[in-house]
Amino acid sequence: MAKKPPKDKTAQIADNHANQAPDDNMQAKDGMSLQDHLRELRRRLMYSLLSFLSVFIVSFYFAKPIFNFLTMPLRNIWQDDESRRMIFTALHEQFITEIKVAMFVAFAVTLPLILVQIWMF
Repeated sequence: MAKKPPKDKTAQIADNHANQAPDDNMQAKDGMSLQDHLRELRRRLMYSLLSFLSVFIVSFYFAKPIFNFLTMPLRNIWQDDESRRMIFTALHEQFITEIKVAMFVAFAVTLPLILVQIWMF
């Protein structure tokens, strides 16, 4: 019986890759598969979303005092003039304004955490 000549390194590597499952071929340099990356992304997004929602709920509770604090300089300017005051021109504007204030505060507070989550991904 004749002996087969040994394969070179590139042929051995090609044979190993051909025998692997398709999921194993999609691994990055750090050894994580595509599914591992998607799980990690989902976990990071959940942390960011939960932190944003929790800060949003707290800031929505304090939206009126925050709005009053933000508009205080303008009110101080208009203090002497009785004809000038802050008004809402539609029924829903106060509610929408409180939601906007709460969203901006929540975004400003959670932005560092969101950026860290992006960096860690």
